[in-house]
Amino acid sequence: TLKKECISQMKNETVRVFTKKTDETREQVAEFDIVLPDYYPEVNQILKCSVIPVTESVSFTGDKLGISGNARATVVFSGEDGTVRVFEALQKYTKIIRCESLADGDRCFVSQDVTQLNYKATGPRRLDIRASVAVGASVFRVDETEFVSDFDDISVEQRCECFDCFEIKSAESFSFEISDTVKLPDGVNSESEQLSASGEVFIRETKVIKNKIMLKGSCAAEFIVSCADGAVRKFNSEVPFTEVKELYGADEGELCSVTASLKNAHVSLKAMNNGNDAAFSAEIEAVAFTSSKTAKTAVSDAFSLKGVSETHRIGVDVISDIVTVDTTADASLEADTYDSAPAEVLAAFADGIRYGCSSSDGEGKLNGSCVLNAVLKNSAGNIIIVNRTAVFECELPYADDYFVSVSPSRVAAELLSGGKIGFSATFAGKGFGLCMKKREFIADCRVSDGAAISHGGGLAVYYAQAGEKLWNIAKENRCRVSILKEINGIDAEETAENRVVIFPVGI
Repeated sequence: TLKKECISQMKNETVRVFTKKTDETREQVAEFDIVLPDYYPEVNQILKCSVIPVTESVSFTGDKLGISGNARATVVFSGEDGTVRVFEALQKYTKIIRCESLADGDRCFVSQDVTQLNYKATGPRRLDIRASVAVGASVFRVDETEFVSDFDDISVEQRCECFDCFEIKSAESFSFEISDTVKLPDGVNSESEQLSASGEVFIRETKVIKNKIMLKGSCAAEFIVSCADGAVRKFNSEVPFTEVKELYGADEGELCSVTASLKNAHVSLKAMNNGNDAAFSAEIEAVAFTSSKTAKTAVSDAFSLKGVSETHRIGVDVISDIVTVDTTADASLEADTYDSAPAEVLAAFADGIRYGCSSSDGEGKLNGSCVLNAVLKNSAGNIIIVNRTAVFECELPYADDYFVSVSPSRVAAELLSGGKIGFSATFAGKGFGLCMKKREFIADCRVSDGAAISHGGGLAVYYAQAGEKLWNIAKENRCRVSILKEINGIDAEETAENRVVIFPVGI
């Protein structure tokens, strides 16, 4: 409650402060003990293995944050009959993270990343896979802070600050599945095996409805498959989608920021339409904000001319800007193929992408690593997969907190002299960042009626330095800026040179 004496008019405003409450990462182990069906050939060599974690739901119960997800393991292996086969397995899990003082209205953003992966064949048809998944949760809360935006009385002079403030109205991380029918290229049929899938998600339109958000976009995926004739083929498909998700607090007319990434794409190569089509499905993870931009005016300083003013100041971090991240990062390296006579590169793809965003000294950076893979055929006609870890980085617009997704947009490999292979890749980074700024305002004010203590009226002399603010001189000596300007014949807000400044005292 603002106490006021001698104040004739006073105005209050409210600003919403979006602050990070918890930022925790916990390890989740996903173990797969896979026994291949009898109709699969015995395992000769594991060519590639990957595990992709996907978030299904997030729930609050007391001081516990429950994150439910699943890990999908994909194993590419060569069989004893010389064919390349693929097997997939799914494991569900729930991770509990303790978070103090969870409350309705808190928003949680979840990230999951595979930090370690081990696999081996323990028998002719038995596979053992163990993955460590880093499950991260950032919990944000919204606080409302009231400050004095204006008050007016002949005895009080105040300095106000104008600023733009972004208020986060709603925020959510979620995942959804899309599906459609895609056309298969010649030579790819129900006997083919999917070796890899990668791609990008393009959000082309967003619309905010009451407590909902509608996304329109497309998923551009690249598939690499092993055909029955031993050939490896690559084809692309783009599937449009429209998705409507609950987003508590969202309302019409608000600004909307969305970042989305492709977590798992798959084509079911069962015969459809005489073998010309296949069923496409993909899992998409997204983060969405809705926000509004408002202009605020706050009293940042005040003093009384003929009394004593008491003010309570507050410091808050407000969102000063929301920046868009749309950038690319390149990676390249050379590696030995460990094969005496590689004949040709059939395909290339990337997986195991890990990345992080950081900022310091007014600059932002994206740093990451990935596994680059090349599918090769050697002189004996055997298919082998060569993979190496590469790093990439690029600059980002400065922000204090980032929400960015990274996916490969181009991966290539070529044979070099001396039995080496050259990898190159481009990664697309898309999302947004929050810029925070510290602000100090007056949240409470009291002005007394009592006369200021003085030793009689008169004039005093102050020797001001060049560039010194008149406001600071007036506040220090309990005098109005307007009086200083009038008595001393100064029009500017600061002294242009070293000079004597006269001001009244004891009145």
